[in-house]
Amino acid sequence: MAEGDGALYNEFKARMPEGYYNLASGGDDIKVMLVGAGYTPDIDAHVVKVEITDECVGTGYTAGGKLLTGQNIVKDGTLDRAIFDADDVIWTGLGPLSPQPAFAVVYDDTHASKPLIAYWELTTLTNGGDYTLQMASSPDAIIILT
Repeated sequence: MAEGDGALYNEFKARMPEGYYNLASGGDDIKVMLVGAGYTPDIDAHVVKVEITDECVGTGYTAGGKLLTGQNIVKDGTLDRAIFDADDVIWTGLGPLSPQPAFAVVYDDTHASKPLIAYWELTTLTNGGDYTLQMASSPDAIIILT
């Protein structure tokens, strides 16, 4: 995701090798939600969705965010890494949101606790029209493991 700074939540890093998540297409339901500047990310203390505060509200936005589609995992032997990516997320006809989005938070909606995966700062403001979070392919992706 090619916006601002971001990070993986530490609980995600700890549970991923255990096979807790299925990020592949057709696997777990991975969602992205928009939150305002009232949320202060804490990759150590925040583990599940209920710990996220200041979610945006407004026309065209559904609480809990949008489901990722086109999830894809690619092994890049040339650069010795693995890439997790998905289709761009588009909110069509998004009205003014309150608060203004400051972060995008990715979480796994399949599990009852809704564990957190990652967050990014948002640098593009909503303008009352279509709003796109670009999930760009390499070199910018949702997750790149090196």
